[in-house]
Amino acid sequence: MITESKRELIDSVPKILVYGGTALLIWLFTFFIFAPLGGSFVFWAGISATTIMMFIAMVAIGVLLLKVLGEIRDICDAIGCFIAYTLNKTATPAESQVYRRVARSIAYVIVVVLVFLPFSSLLNKMHSVYGPVLSGIAIVVIFLWAIVTLYGAGMAMSDTIEANAKKFTRKILKTEEKSSEKSKG
Repeated sequence: MITESKRELIDSVPKILVYGGTALLIWLFTFFIFAPLGGSFVFWAGISATTIMMFIAMVAIGVLLLKVLGEIRDICDAIGCFIAYTLNKTATPAESQVYRRVARSIAYVIVVVLVFLPFSSLLNKMHSVYGPVLSGIAIVVIFLWAIVTLYGAGMAMSDTIEANAKKFTRKILKTEEKSSEKSKG
C-alpha cells in the first residue's frame, strides 16, 4: 500500500506541474496579450474577438484543470494511505478510504477556490455586465458546495474519531481503576 502510494506521488506531481503550468500560461497570454489585442475587433451582434478568445481560453483551461483534478485525486489517495499507515501500521485499504476521502475533499475545495480566481477574471473581461454577475453566482455556488463537501469529510471522520475517543476513554478508565485498586490495597 505504501509502495503504491509513493509511486503515485512520483507519477502525479510532475503531471500537475505540467498541466497547471500550461493552464497558467494560457491564462497569462489570453488575459495580458490576446485580450487587449482583440478588444477593438467586433464580429456579428456585437461579439468581440476578446469574448471569443476568453471563451476558448476558459474551455482549454477547464480541460487542463480536469486533468489536474484527476492527478490531485491520486495524490490525495496516496496521502490518505500515508496517514492511515502512520496512525495504524496494520491499516487496511478500507480503513485508509476514510482518510482518502477527507484529503480529497479538502484538496478539491482549495483547488476549486484557486481555480475560481482566473476564471472569474476571464468572465469579467469577457462581458462587463454579465461577467461579474456570473462570477458572483459562481462564488455562491462554490461556497455552498464547499460547505457540503467539508461537512461530508467531517462526517466521514466521525466514526474514526468516535472509535479512537472510545479507546482512549477506556484506556484512561482502566488506568484510573488500577491506580484506585493500588491505593485501596
